[in-house]
Amino acid sequence: MKNAKFIDIHSHQGREASKDVIIYSYNPGINSSPSKGQLFSIGIHPWSINDTDIEEHWNTLKENIQSNDLVFIGEAGIDLTINVSLKEQEEILLRHIQLSEEHKRPLILHVVKSQQEILKIRKESKAEQGWILHDYNGNKQMIEQCLKYSGLYFSIGPRFFNSPNSKIAKDLMSIPIDRLLFETDDQTTFSIERIYTEYSKLSNIRIEELKGIIESNFKRLLPYYEE
Repeated sequence: MKNAKFIDIHSHQGREASKDVIIYSYNPGINSSPSKGQLFSIGIHPWSINDTDIEEHWNTLKENIQSNDLVFIGEAGIDLTINVSLKEQEEILLRHIQLSEEHKRPLILHVVKSQQEILKIRKESKAEQGWILHDYNGNKQMIEQCLKYSGLYFSIGPRFFNSPNSKIAKDLMSIPIDRLLFETDDQTTFSIERIYTEYSKLSNIRIEELKGIIESNFKRLLPYYEE
């Protein structure tokens, strides 16, 4: 695909002037709202579930749901390392899933020690929108479990080359290329171009070819997307 752009599907840095496709992750109560014209996702992060003003966060989400710049719902999900019950986290996640399905926006997920719970919800909810497992860090067996479900994508950040002992660094190539996306997350040291470059070295796929593949994956998730 000629002239494909670098695509960063999950960034905490607002870069509206970039020539790349940068999707800003907006979590009311955690960070600031996106600037005008900035592509973004919006969701209630699991870390915010105990906030006293969570309903205000929900109102902010609903106010933004019709924005032409909204790409994904989320970051939402389940984090079993925090002091919030699984039941509470599941209830909030199900609300995100409903919005994702109603407004036909894929869901970007925070999954920490909760892959089995997420897969169970995927099966039971019968969701049709794509789900993106953000900053994925699973081993080969975990990847294979996810691949049994259609519509699940893996978003990979700098961990695969910056944290050599991570699970994903060892089993990155177990992810099919047509299920792959890239992100910078909260990193300011590594650009999205650097992440593509490091993957290109490992996979022996030329940068321009890789950009085309990732853009095709992105557009498969978002058939209505127009540059």
